Amino acid sequence: MIDLEYTRKQFNEFIKRYDLKNEMIGLKVAHMIRVMKVNMKFAEFQGLGNEDIELAGIIGLLHDIGRFVQIERYGTFIDYKSIDHCQAGVNLLFKDGFIAYFVKDDKYYHIIERAIKNHGQFEIEPGLDEHTLLHCQLIRDSDKTDIFEVMLQENPDTVFDGDYIRNANINEKVKEDFFNNRMINKVDVKTVFDDYVRKVAFIFNYYFARNLQYVKEKNYISRMTERFLAHFKIDNPETQKDIKEINLYANEYIS
Repeated sequence: MIDLEYTRKQFNEFIKRYDLKNEMIGLKVAHMIRVMKVNMKFAEFQGLGNEDIELAGIIGLLHDIGRFVQIERYGTFIDYKSIDHCQAGVNLLFKDGFIAYFVKDDKYYHIIERAIKNHGQFEIEPGLDEHTLLHCQLIRDSDKTDIFEVMLQENPDTVFDGDYIRNANINEKVKEDFFNNRMINKVDVKTVFDDYVRKVAFIFNYYFARNLQYVKEKNYISRMTERFLAHFKIDNPETQKDIKEINLYANEYIS
């Protein structure tokens, strides 16, 4: 039987082993709690039953648990400079056995494992059963949604990857992918301007229209763009123009 309250209690105990005054740790804990709530809301949007809604909550709460290992060992959230945080989470929970600490009933271990493994990958692995695939899709939508929230709340220097070069152009490959409604590969991100486009392009990978409607209701894209432009000064007129066009295109796509 799924017991979200038990998992939350165990999670609160687990995080005490880390320095909660550390900005990176604090950011990640807050993110995981918010994703838990958003994932439950998105599960409700799909008309799922109480057990699946609580399962969505557990997946949301544990989805980034590999980040604690990443921060502790490498002091970064950047996977290509450290470790794959999704796999690190799977290893901690299922190889090292911590899943039993958080979830007593093993009925849904497989779904939790695959959802955590796939939440941050460029694409969901093929061959999953329908129930597992559903929860993989939900957590990916929820994680992206709260990343928009993080970009409104946290220090932009922390949440945007790449070099800050005030006169830089946006990578042409990044623009090409964006205006063809494609996700942006991290390997193409060179500057914070590229990473801004990469994060806006999350909208192209939503699985459920109702979840994307939630992004529209929150006006996330325009609010994020406004904050980004206020923080990162741009000397290049072409880049200024590109960002305005990207914001407009994204909002039109969502509508």
